[in-house]
Amino acid sequence: NILISTSSSAEEESMEGVEPDFGLVDFGLAVDAARWMDPSQENPKGNSEWQFQDVGGDCRYWPSSAWRQFEVGCYELTRTSALCMEYQTHLDLQGLGITALQVLVEMLPASLSSDMKAGGALTFALRALQAVWADYWKHASHFWSCLLNTFRNGGDWNVLKNEFVTLAVHQLISQRLHRVRHALSDLLLCIRSSAMPPLCAGDAAALIPAL
Repeated sequence: NILISTSSSAEEESMEGVEPDFGLVDFGLAVDAARWMDPSQENPKGNSEWQFQDVGGDCRYWPSSAWRQFEVGCYELTRTSALCMEYQTHLDLQGLGITALQVLVEMLPASLSSDMKAGGALTFALRALQAVWADYWKHASHFWSCLLNTFRNGGDWNVLKNEFVTLAVHQLISQRLHRVRHALSDLLLCIRSSAMPPLCAGDAAALIPAL
């Protein structure tokens, strides 16, 4: 879980008695990483707990493999080795990466001018990143609300899962994440070819591949 205050310390001092704004991200249950994964020569303590434990959490931060596991269960997930491996080893990385990307995009100006002559290509790349992120977040939030409504109203999970299978939700999420990655790659190229100060360019060039 991550708690993020949106007020600076100076603001908080001047707003005595006012409740701070914050965001809470539930990444799901904590598990023993070694036991969670399949046993192997590199992981002799593996117990394949991913097959019968449900980590839950805020699905807006799930990778596509978690959506697939929700749709059809762990046994169907094993038919796609890449998704199976992602589900066993990348849940935390995905959640942290999406959180970092969300912070980056939401800290950008809401309206980036396309008339900036010196940084036109860079500005365009940032606007493109904002657009694909907004599209990802809209779809992820829609499906998240479907899960939340089913939970709150005692709905039929099997009906919801069948709807998600029909929609191929895991593929829709995967496609939008690929667009985000493509936008990040374009942004990195623009940064490396821009006239940004070396220190700023170096920091940015180190951050983007990490996302």
